[in-house]
Order: sequence, then C-alpha cells, then structure tokens
Amino acid sequence: MKTRAAAVRRFFAMVTFPMLLLAIVVPVVVHREALWQILSTPEALGAFLEERGTVVSIAYIGFHVVRAWVFFIPSDVPQVAGGFLFGWSWGFIYTMIGLAIGNYTVFMSSRLLGVPFVREVVGQRRFDRFYSVASGAKAQVGFLFLFLIPGFPKNVLCFIGGVSPIKASTFMLVSLLARSPGVLGSSIIGSAAADRHFGVVIAVYSVGAILATVGLIYRKRIESWIFRLSGSKDAAPVPSTTDYSE
Repeated sequence: MKTRAAAVRRFFAMVTFPMLLLAIVVPVVVHREALWQILSTPEALGAFLEERGTVVSIAYIGFHVVRAWVFFIPSDVPQVAGGFLFGWSWGFIYTMIGLAIGNYTVFMSSRLLGVPFVREVVGQRRFDRFYSVASGAKAQVGFLFLFLIPGFPKNVLCFIGGVSPIKASTFMLVSLLARSPGVLGSSIIGSAAADRHFGVVIAVYSVGAILATVGLIYRKRIESWIFRLSGSKDAAPVPSTTDYSE
C-alpha cells in the first residue's frame, strides 16, 4: 500500500512541472501577436489596462500562484513587471496576494502528499540540506533568515516547510514577512521605470545588487549561521508521516 502511494506521489511530482509550463507557454505562443501589440508601446499597454484592468490583475496574481510551483521562473522580473503595470503600491499588493496563495498551496500539498513527493520535487540533495533547519527547535527563525537571502530558491522552502512540524499559520507569517522587502523594492523599480524616474531605478537596484552580491559571497557562512540559530541538527530524523496538527 505504501509502495503504491509513493508511486502515485512520484508520478504527480513528475507531471506537475510540464503541465504548469505548458499552461504558461501555450497561451503566450497562441496569442503572441496580440501580446506584442499590447506591449509595443506604453500607450497601448495603458489603454489595455484601463479597459481590462481587473482581468489583468487576476491573471498577474494567478501567475505568481503558478510560479510558486515552478523553480526556474525568476522572481525579480515578474515582480518588477507588477510595479510597472500597476504602480508600486498595487504591484506590491497583487504580488503578495499571489505569493500568499502560491506558498500556501505548495505548503499544504506537500503536507498532504508527504516526504516522497517533496523529495521528488526538490531533489534528495536539497531536501537533506534544508530539512534539518525545518526540523530545528527554532525552525521559524531559520525559515525567516533563509527567505531573506537574495537569490535563494524560496519555492524549495515552501515544499520542505510542508513536511516539517512548523504550523501553517506560522510559516505563512514568516515567509510573507521575509519576502515583503524584496517585493517592495522590485515594485518600486517597476513603477519608477514606468514613470521614467531612472535615478530611483538605479538607486534601488544598486542596493538590491549589493545585498545580493554579499549574500552570494558569504552564502555558505550565512547558511551555517542560520543552521545553528534555528537549533537544527546535522542529521535530523525524517518523519514517516506529515500529519501535523495546527
């Protein structure tokens, strides 16, 4: 019975990414001419948003929900696009709504489908590397700082968080709190670019680039410090079930 359940989870993990990729690529290819006309000039884009703003905002939120499942879609570019399309305030709000829904669906799906599913999705190496943080005595602290590292694969943390003892409400609070500064910065860059305030774009982007460079150079040291801070163990036992209560 367990073998069959593991096979089902493995199949689900293998087909999820191709299906999500097709859901993004096919509409873009089919409607490429219309999209090109809409994006050809700022005036055309503005007219389209004025006419169908609600539909576009829902689609933008939906994109971030899908992106929570797909590792290879970069986060910065879509977040900057949100600021460009909707202004920094609404771009920030729509992005955070999409991230909240996406993070929660990934977290709860991982909790439902269990360790075999998460291992298949994130890979054994990543799972072994970060599950010790998720199972630490202060896992919420570990998650908070891992989410703050620029360029870190945040999706991985959502999958692994689902098979950790951390409560869903705590995980959501920590993840959204940690991601909000980066989302705000990206939204400001997009909004400033739309308004042609390139000085603001350069200033905010420079700060982000410096933080990302520092995070990249000292990444191993930072991760080791986070591991100790979270009270994690080098060889944390992997649960046989993920039936954690709230």
